[in-house]
Amino acid sequence: MNEIKTIDELIKIIREKSSVDKIKLCDTLNLNERIGDDLRTPLTYAAAFGTIEMIDFLLKNGALINYTRAWSSPLHEASAWGRVDIIKYLIEHGAQVNLQLDTGDTPLMCAAAHGEMDAVKLLLSYGANIYIQDDRGGNAIDVAGEKGEEEVENFLLSCPIPPSKI
Repeated sequence: MNEIKTIDELIKIIREKSSVDKIKLCDTLNLNERIGDDLRTPLTYAAAFGTIEMIDFLLKNGALINYTRAWSSPLHEASAWGRVDIIKYLIEHGAQVNLQLDTGDTPLMCAAAHGEMDAVKLLLSYGANIYIQDDRGGNAIDVAGEKGEEEVENFLLSCPIPPSKI
């Protein structure tokens, strides 16, 4: 039970954007354990709500940058919340820009679904593929349209079609 309590305390510190100087991790702490109803890891929480300092601290202490199970990954979270500083940091530290969840969703789909235009543009600048399909056969354009994000949908439709899609 102590390990869960420590992870809960770590999540609280992440949400409060506290300095990493206040954190001492016990040796048995599993930073890749998913907790809560949404099954997020501490790094996934940090991507959504924390600081780059916290993300760096978690990565240096064993958190996996491309770890995903079913619902999310750090890059998916940062993309959905439009956290362009975090998106850039994660990609530059090894996050896979086209990483798919069990559902087939990509970070670009998450940004498109939430209308996060700056995140969409940043992900594209790092090579995000508009045409990757999720489990239902939809791509980022389809997701934006389904969620009523017309500005993002129109922007993605205006992007040049790569020769492999012609």
